[in-house]
Amino acid sequence: VIALNVISSFWYGKFDLAQDKRHTLSESTIKLLEKSDDIILIKIYLKSKDMPAEYELLAEKAKEMVEEFRRISSNVKYEFIDPFEGKTQEESKSILSEFAHQGLTPLPIRREYKSATESSTQYLIPGAVVSYKGREVVSTLIEKDYRNKYTTNDLSTSHMEYNLVLALKTL
Repeated sequence: VIALNVISSFWYGKFDLAQDKRHTLSESTIKLLEKSDDIILIKIYLKSKDMPAEYELLAEKAKEMVEEFRRISSNVKYEFIDPFEGKTQEESKSILSEFAHQGLTPLPIRREYKSATESSTQYLIPGAVVSYKGREVVSTLIEKDYRNKYTTNDLSTSHMEYNLVLALKTL
């Protein structure tokens, strides 16, 4: 068992047993990443203090996705950024406006406190900025299903690869 543990620490393997292969990158994504000849920087803004659990799960899925991209191409770099960390209220308003102008509409998260009269709203930027060869494109990572057929997590997870690769193809 110890020998198997040591050997397995040098080898990475992943098995997708889902019938629809939802946890496996598509062949076109792999080819696109292998053809990259410059640094692909993905800045993911799904980070915030006291982020609700459902968005933490999406952030974890985004991390898994970009790490998988990184395994295919060493040109892929990524970072998670909390754009509001250490910012004043005025600076935060400016940041919200800037992201909305870029096409990433901030997601309001309302917090209720013990006393029913107290609440606050924090914002989450629901996406990423993908950079390649000096150009940038935004990519939405949180999808809303207005038909209420899927949960936000399920829909967002199923579209995450597509949204990130669409940004790369655009660049």
